[in-house]
Amino acid sequence: MSFTAGRAVVAGMLALVFLLLTINTAIVQAEPTFPAIHIVRKVENIALRKTIQELYAFCVQLKGGKGVAAAPDWAKMGFGEHEEYFYKQNYALYERWTNYEVDIAGNCAIKKSKMHKAEIDNGRYKYELDLVERSGIKLPSQVKIQQMLHRQFKQVNEQMPGIDQALLHGLKETGLVREKRPGEELEAIKRATIAGQPCEYIPMLDGKAGEYCVWSKMPEYPAEVEREIVLKSDFGADGDWMQREKATKFEVRDKFDDLKMFEPPAGIKLEDRSQLPY
Repeated sequence: MSFTAGRAVVAGMLALVFLLLTINTAIVQAEPTFPAIHIVRKVENIALRKTIQELYAFCVQLKGGKGVAAAPDWAKMGFGEHEEYFYKQNYALYERWTNYEVDIAGNCAIKKSKMHKAEIDNGRYKYELDLVERSGIKLPSQVKIQQMLHRQFKQVNEQMPGIDQALLHGLKETGLVREKRPGEELEAIKRATIAGQPCEYIPMLDGKAGEYCVWSKMPEYPAEVEREIVLKSDFGADGDWMQREKATKFEVRDKFDDLKMFEPPAGIKLEDRSQLPY
């Protein structure tokens, strides 16, 4: 999902404010629990299907309808799978889908290729992998980056006391952020049961159109880097969806017996970009 430059600036400012507030606010709370969570979601990429349909129709028209390959079963096109794992500071997302290409220079046949990518963060390193090409990038863990930012923001606040409150006041004045009232939570649009688990629909933020349904029992996983636990998501507008995802499997247990999903498979050629600047 891409952000505009303006939203990126706002997101950066908000991150700075909330990190500074977190550092300067002593919160007494129970030690978080870290269940092992495994989710499988079926993905329907409607935008991809429509694009291929339009390209195929254009190709057929270009050829005058002569000598062209038969159209595929469009209803079976555009489906994939997302598999997600959470455990302590470990996170992994595996994406599997089929990519399509219309042979416009030839007979309009639709060529298929399997795609399999992964994002893994084990608290030490983050990996972005192409499991078909057997290649990827090794990066600093988001956990390490978050810890580094905490250190830097703490130094900034020590040198300029009160900067966190000043930034927060400025954002309130512009209307970009509103102080949450005691006991207030983001109101759910509606509730549902998906893959045997309760979830609450929450509107998309950052100007995105759509909604997503987060696990009612734990909307965000309580690791150093918090991520939403999503059972269903719909991008686009009702009746004109671009992509939809829905959990078909949801498992919760005390721990995973094997943590291999949080490490890159053997034989992957990695480009190492893991050195932190500080």
